[in-house]
Amino acid sequence: MSNDEKVLEHLKMIQGVIERMGRNSFQLKAWSAALATGWLAFVAQGGTGQLRPGFLVLVPFIILFALDGYYLWQERLFRGLYDAVRGAESTDYSMATSDSGGFWSALFSRTVLFYHMAPVILVAVATPGVMYA
Repeated sequence: MSNDEKVLEHLKMIQGVIERMGRNSFQLKAWSAALATGWLAFVAQGGTGQLRPGFLVLVPFIILFALDGYYLWQERLFRGLYDAVRGAESTDYSMATSDSGGFWSALFSRTVLFYHMAPVILVAVATPGVMYA
């Protein structure tokens, strides 16, 4: 196998990881939307009754928000690795990434922050006891 073929195979491996990270991020966004829709339907039916969820109702949204930021961070790391391998003449099939940007910049990026804040705001406003607990 030539060095060019090895580099190409390594790039395919890295691209597979990047695609999985993107799918995971998409799933988390879908779960967040489904959870918000379900909770808003529950509140609209008067389902909270004597239940005072307070801020506990926001915990799943915060977890999904953090996981989405983590997957975006990992995706960025593997994109950096992809760029490094693309410019290399040979490869050792290493999947080690170098930290660039950091977790916090991914967590508070527009794609993650704005998407996950909309359901949190809707749920917080619609649920008794969250805003004025």
